[in-house]
Amino acid sequence: MKESITEYLDYRDYLHDFYKEKRAESSYFSYRFIASKVAVDASHIAKIFLKKRHVPDTAVNAFVELCKFNKRDAECFKLMVKFNKAKTDKEAKQWYECLLSLKDVDVYKVQKKQYDFFSKWYNSAILVLLGSYDFSDDYSWLSKKMSPEISVHEAKQAIKLLESLKLIAIEKSGLYKPTNNFFTTGEITRQIAVQNYQHETIKMAGESIRRHTKNQRDISTVTLSIPQKELSAVGEIIKEFRQTLLRYSEEAENTDSVFQLNVQLYPLTNLEKS
Repeated sequence: MKESITEYLDYRDYLHDFYKEKRAESSYFSYRFIASKVAVDASHIAKIFLKKRHVPDTAVNAFVELCKFNKRDAECFKLMVKFNKAKTDKEAKQWYECLLSLKDVDVYKVQKKQYDFFSKWYNSAILVLLGSYDFSDDYSWLSKKMSPEISVHEAKQAIKLLESLKLIAIEKSGLYKPTNNFFTTGEITRQIAVQNYQHETIKMAGESIRRHTKNQRDISTVTLSIPQKELSAVGEIIKEFRQTLLRYSEEAENTDSVFQLNVQLYPLTNLEKS
């Protein structure tokens, strides 16, 4: 079992590990015993551990008592329940950011930087741009180069963030250049961060219709009918298309601009449950 609940993002993972640890110490610590302490049916307890159900709101405080959390960990547990039960991306983002603030300082700093990278569209845009342009400290130029234009402060913060994530570094020439390093995030951290990023870029795609002329953009739509069972095959076609474009981009010479490509496929009718 991990040392602290703050190292988890799904409270059910913590409860499952907590149960296994207590069960190893004493055989009386069973689903039935937990059920008697939190006033939740034993079968429901099992489904919580299997991530098929959630802790009822009325039983959250009882679980806090069962786990004997201190004040900070109790707050973390309650936030984690809200985060995992969030019904919208906006709610999940709100509770995730609250959870981040309760992390240990070192863990918080790392995860917050990773999260922040995806929180602003221009972070990745600047990272790609530095591969083609010479940039040292002209933040006014960098801010105006973005479309839509960002502030000088935002440009400085982006460079600072990219450098701290070791995604860029200053070469002997004094220029910032991409390092070709990558950073990894936990599955849930990445999921929340990427969802925010996708929301932002999809919104910007809509705004591009107003901000850019037709010869500066290529926005098209198509409505098609496909068998639901073939959806994964369509996903592979889209994946292959993305990879082809990435290879083209990598091989292109004298690149002078950064573009955002969003490939969006979503249902317009209710999907049949399989």
